Amino acid sequence: MQTMTGPNGTKSASRRRVVSTVVMSVVLVGCMTTWGACQPALDLSSFAVVQIFGLPNASTARQFGMGGTVASVWDVNFGNPALVATLQEPNAGVEFAVTDFDLGPRLVSEHGHYNILLPARSWRRQGLELSLFNLEGRPGAIFLPPPPGSATPIPATLSMSEQDAAISYALQLGQQWVAGVAVMPYSHVSLDVALPDGTPLLMVRAHPTVGARFGLAYEWSPGSRDGLGILFDWYGEKADGLVMGSPTTRQYATNLLAAGASYHLRPNLLGAVEFHHASCKDGASELTQNGWHMGLEFCPSSCLAIRAGLNDDHAAFGLGYTDARWRIGYSYADRVNDDVVGALLGGSATHKIEAAVWW
Repeated sequence: MQTMTGPNGTKSASRRRVVSTVVMSVVLVGCMTTWGACQPALDLSSFAVVQIFGLPNASTARQFGMGGTVASVWDVNFGNPALVATLQEPNAGVEFAVTDFDLGPRLVSEHGHYNILLPARSWRRQGLELSLFNLEGRPGAIFLPPPPGSATPIPATLSMSEQDAAISYALQLGQQWVAGVAVMPYSHVSLDVALPDGTPLLMVRAHPTVGARFGLAYEWSPGSRDGLGILFDWYGEKADGLVMGSPTTRQYATNLLAAGASYHLRPNLLGAVEFHHASCKDGASELTQNGWHMGLEFCPSSCLAIRAGLNDDHAAFGLGYTDARWRIGYSYADRVNDDVVGALLGGSATHKIEAAVWW
């Protein structure tokens, strides 16, 4: 990780020092994301604490159990929009996820998708995906570093939420190449930090102003459903809020590059490896982060799948069952985004369940 920060404003009064410490704690510990990293010296950038658990960084239960390999693992719901063009049949599904931290709010999310096969353009397949996402984290207790001259941590509460709607379109470019694009016509992120008596310390509301996600994928052979995948995500973000009682607005540019490959080592054994690079810029300042994601899926029968992986050095595993027209899945990951929020919220455990049907 590399950071370059501009000068901070001078805080002289005791309360201003306390609030400054609170704000900087949230930002320094929580702003770096695999979806969009943020400038640590700018308090409003803490909206990214929410986004790392939101739709921009979402994966299916299958991908999650394989370490979060979203760019190169074919599935029924697509982090890589190019894979929408590989749809065999229309399908719909819903996913529920719960993240429990040692401190802070319990995060609960719901993610629904609906995939549509569009009429082929000549011989080229094309598809459309509609996604809705909701994340809620009700106020939970946290402890922030003490202000200068004190050894007593500051008790506070943290709450967050995110709601999104996304549309993805993809087109087959050749027998083994597909490309796609995704946009979010609606996205709203909120984060609040307050003292136990309700006194607000930080209130942030953020939404994208312009941007899109682009994807490209290549199958090793037509219909093999494994191969190379790459996605690039760029958004301009506007954040508004109250910091120390003062209205503040800032603009951010966030991006994510994820690239990797999946390959059937055996007919019933799939492996995947991906590299993710995220960055955020605000003027001359920039923060970046790199991470590896990898996993395996073993299918002892045509219906059952067993998955395991590493999500940026932390363990993940999952199970899946697929029938002729439906499937269910479960996945677990330890300490998701721990390098981002671990110092503030402690360890965590994330559970996902999903169900999908096709016709």
